[in-house]
This record gives sequence, structure tokens and C-alpha cells, in this order.
Amino acid sequence: MQSLFSLCEHYADKIVQPTLVVYGQDAPTAICSTAFIDRLTNDPEVSAFGGFSHVDFYYKPEAVEKSADTVAAFFNK
Repeated sequence: MQSLFSLCEHYADKIVQPTLVVYGQDAPTAICSTAFIDRLTNDPEVSAFGGFSHVDFYYKPEAVEKSADTVAAFFNK
């Protein structure tokens, strides 16, 4: 997992498309998300949800609902 995000960080400044990053503030991988966000140069939208880990977004109804609603709003602009 770490190597995947480390690779992404090297290309973050090349992303020109509108970007939304959704992550769980309590996830062990949150540091990877924030490092990626810090390297984006396209003014991304960021939704960080406290109380959730990375895996929670796969199966916990509240986490899935929050993230799905956020993504839907982003794509409906």
C-alpha cells in the first residue's frame, strides 16, 4: 500500500483534472492521503471524515453513505 501511494505522490503535480480526495482521518493510511494532497497543484476538493478508517468506506453504512454522497455531489456539479 505504501509503495502505491508513494508512486502516486510523484505524479500528483501532473493531475490537471478536477480532483476530489476522500479519506478517513483515523485511517493508518491517512498520512499517505495528506502527502498526496499536499503535492496536488490543481486546487483539489478534500473531504476528510473523522471516525473512519480506510476499510470502513467499503462496508460501514455510515461511511459508505458519507463518501458516496460526497462523490455524487462532486460529479453532479
